[in-house]
Formats: sequence, structure tokens, C-alpha cells
Amino acid sequence: MDTCDLCHGNSGWHARARKQLVASTERELKAAEGELSSLKLLFRELLWFNFEVISQHWNKPWRTNNKYAQLCLHGYRLTEHSLRGRTAYSVEHPVYWAGWIADASAVPPWLLYRDILDATAYVEYLRCRIYDAELYAPGGSAYEKLRKETQVGRNSNENTAKHATI
Repeated sequence: MDTCDLCHGNSGWHARARKQLVASTERELKAAEGELSSLKLLFRELLWFNFEVISQHWNKPWRTNNKYAQLCLHGYRLTEHSLRGRTAYSVEHPVYWAGWIADASAVPPWLLYRDILDATAYVEYLRCRIYDAELYAPGGSAYEKLRKETQVGRNSNENTAKHATI
């Protein structure tokens, strides 16, 4: 993996490029894990909101809610700012819904749950693919396996001669 036929052995550029690709994937993974964490927290808040809304109609022995009690559900917004090579984040919690419990209606949790499933799948995908830049580079284990199974990385003259003799 340290030599490149195209660069005649000068592989410094390729090593830096592979490191940059891995670092980029690591940053993406960190951001995806943060997004998944915030979605799970929001889902928890949503379940409590729904519990308060639905439990107001329950009978004894459950306590009755004060129908004039205030209920508030906050959203979550993360904004990324880049300035002079540094990245900063600002977090806002806008009010999604606020009012009396008697006026509140339950929010379907499957709306947010689907996003959590998608975010979980994306995090797992990135965890599996984080070192692909190293593995699929010439000389890497995945590259060698791919080369044995397909025509990847073969000289076009070899392919032409092979097909000409068939």
C-alpha cells in the first residue's frame, strides 16, 4: 500500500489523501452519532408529552390531570457555523407546541421513530465503512480481494491479450 505504479513509488500524496478520507468519515460519524443522540432525547420527550395527553382520560385509580395545566413540547435545532477553519454549533429549542393539556393532541411517535431507525442505520453504515480508504487502496486487503474477483486494477494490455487468446 506504500507504493503506487502511477506515481513511480512516490506515495506521500496517497497516504495523506487516505488519512484525509478517514478523518472526513470520522467527522461524519461523530456528527451522525450526535444526531442520533438528539433524536433519541427528542423521542423521550415526545413519549412523555403523549403520556400527559393520553393519561388525562384515564379513570381511577390513576390520578386525573388538571385540564388547565400548561404543557409544552420543545423541538431541537442544531446549526453548524464555520469561521476561520473552526466549527462551532449553536443549539436552539424552539417551542413545538404549548398550551393547555385539555387542548393537546397526541403526536404519532412513529414519525420520529422512523427517523431514529434511519439514523441508526446510517451510524452503523459509517462504522463499517470508516476505513474503506485504507482497505480499498491498492495493496489493501479489500482491494486485493476485489482484484482477484473482478477486473479492477488490472492492466488494460493484460485484459486485451487475455481476450485475444480466447
